[in-house]
Amino acid sequence: GSTFWGLMNIRPLDFDGQSAYMWRLVDISERRESERLVHESEQRLNAIFESSPVGFTVVSLAGNIRLFSNQAIAHIFGYETSAEFDASAVLDSWASADERDTVRSIFEHGDEYVNTSALRRRRDGTVFTALMNSARIEFQGAPARVIWITDISDRKEMGDALRESERRLRQVIDESPIAMTINRIDNVKRLACNDAFLRLLGADSEEELSGIPWDDTWSDKAQLASLRTHLADRGESVKFDAVRHRLDGREVD
Repeated sequence: GSTFWGLMNIRPLDFDGQSAYMWRLVDISERRESERLVHESEQRLNAIFESSPVGFTVVSLAGNIRLFSNQAIAHIFGYETSAEFDASAVLDSWASADERDTVRSIFEHGDEYVNTSALRRRRDGTVFTALMNSARIEFQGAPARVIWITDISDRKEMGDALRESERRLRQVIDESPIAMTINRIDNVKRLACNDAFLRLLGADSEEELSGIPWDDTWSDKAQLASLRTHLADRGESVKFDAVRHRLDGREVD
């Protein structure tokens, strides 16, 4: 008597000399549940963005199209409303073209802002120093990037801004439906991970996962060694397919 979501494809045909219909049915219950979880995650993220005193904007992966901004970032850049800020040209918000291109290259290499400072321009033309952080998220069903900006022109506020940025980074990571983990470069010690990452590896908590050596979650140790060398030598992000081990021993791509 249980129910499930089905995707049906129906087409007419002749069968055994009779007019008939062929039905193809695929169980999409898991997909529907995933879509529901993503929608709920987006709603939570929107609530975080709207209520945050920190300036948030969600942009395309290339960083050149704004998809959503909160009121705080509009005020930072001198706009009355977030709609006005979203309608303004992204290029006009940078005080230095060279600095803009340098920072943009971070995205082009698949990396993210981590406490990155840059000179930005307000609506009235005044310049301020911004502290920027970013993270990849799913937004409206597509890959996107959230960037949060803090005005640190007053250097006395920089320490608080750094701590607030780190707290917001952890909040965005926790809310993301994408499996995410933060590890040290030198010894790959896991510093944080979200629930999606725990579910992917079959762990109930970060404490349970902390007892599993990092190397034991990799099927191909040579690939892991190559990755470590790449990150240590170049300090850049890299995209690749890999087979990982769950805690129960099963493999996951």
